[in-house]
Amino acid sequence: MRLLSDVIVTVEMVEPLPENPAYGLGTYAFRYHILITNHSRETITLLGRKWVLRGISGICHVVEGDGIVGKTPTLPPGAEFRYNSVHLVNETTNVCGSYFGLTASGEKIYVSIPDFDLITE
Repeated sequence: MRLLSDVIVTVEMVEPLPENPAYGLGTYAFRYHILITNHSRETITLLGRKWVLRGISGICHVVEGDGIVGKTPTLPPGAEFRYNSVHLVNETTNVCGSYFGLTASGEKIYVSIPDFDLITE
């Protein structure tokens, strides 16, 4: 599996969702907005993702799954895919991860997601 470093993931915004009924009662909801831009010369299809959430207490949760918000976007060179989703946490948490997929020729690739923080304080 090859790291495709010319596909850039930008965390555009992270926002708390205090309207969530559990917010502040031990569970905190955060919406994050992601932009994925294919600066490579290859068409890629993103098939899944893996998130690593590490709380300040040291507890680590790994979330893996097929698709990205229910989609498997195909990005030709220069294309973008933008979405938002939600993480629920119990404490201030650092988040990072990867998207997994294939090039048009069938080579397995992954794309790094930069770290960002969900701050509950």
